[in-house]
Amino acid sequence: MIFRFWNGAAPSTAISVAVATGTDIKTMLQALSLRQGRVIEWGCFFNASAAAVPIPVELFESDVAATVTAHVEVDVVHLGPGTPGQIAATYFTLSTTGCGFTASGEGTPTTASRVLDSALIPPTGGLVKQFPLGREPALTAGDFLRVRVHAAATVDCLCYFDIEIG
Repeated sequence: MIFRFWNGAAPSTAISVAVATGTDIKTMLQALSLRQGRVIEWGCFFNASAAAVPIPVELFESDVAATVTAHVEVDVVHLGPGTPGQIAATYFTLSTTGCGFTASGEGTPTTASRVLDSALIPPTGGLVKQFPLGREPALTAGDFLRVRVHAAATVDCLCYFDIEIG
């Protein structure tokens, strides 16, 4: 099963809303898987109107949670067959220290953290990375997958990742 996580609540009558980065290191998106999985794809986009210093962005796994706004079932998109929004809690912890977005507290990642991918992304652009088959980063059950940024100036960010379980 493949699940997509966005750094925001599921849109209903409006389009998805990008979230302000601030100028400190900030986790924009986090997931806590109850089972082993693989990262299939991830992406991150910024909406600045003028070119400036590229923004460091990391996709990493940590044994420490950031404090986030919790996702609820309908926020997690099940990309396979079945009823959407009714199975995420079987595979993920949906809470302020589990799956969510826009960290209010980073926590302190330990030496057990692993950077799975990183990039310098222009504040007027974005990145989509799909990992080659057989070379997707494996996720440890009980660890946190996070996308974090460190912008020099506040810009709005929209990011996501796809996790395959099973």
